[in-house]
Amino acid sequence: MLAYPTVVQERIDSFFGRWDASPPQEFIVQQFEENWKNVDTPIGSGLGRATNSARSLGSTKLVETYYPKVLYEVGIVGLLGFLSLVTTLTITAFKTYRSIKNRNFRTYGAALWVFILFISYNTYYYPLDVDPVAVYYWFFAGVLFKLPVLDKQEKKNEELLESDQL
Repeated sequence: MLAYPTVVQERIDSFFGRWDASPPQEFIVQQFEENWKNVDTPIGSGLGRATNSARSLGSTKLVETYYPKVLYEVGIVGLLGFLSLVTTLTITAFKTYRSIKNRNFRTYGAALWVFILFISYNTYYYPLDVDPVAVYYWFFAGVLFKLPVLDKQEKKNEELLESDQL
């Protein structure tokens, strides 16, 4: 940054120029409005209808942001159900990571919880819809929920070592 301040300034100007030309929050709101009006039923237009890879199975629609895509495919009922699922998972993961006593495991738990938090509510991309991120999301949630068990095992091992030394 110190060696090439003009390049850094150009990148910053480019970022703000693109942001001003097409603000992301307006794009997401526009996607919600458009899909709210175009969804076929309260339970959606059908799974895969906003997924380009399903185009061989019938007509599809390009929806570029994740939660409007979920709204289009499974309707408001499915969207609310999915949001309640990821919210429950995020809250439970937070409580789980906070319950861990071992400092190392707790650090891992915090990192995994932040990953779960960001992926759960990312509206601009399809992280829960594409591999490998979707696989990592559920795998790391499982790892996080296993950390308290590992924490207890580690504590038992320390207690056994202490009793053997006495």
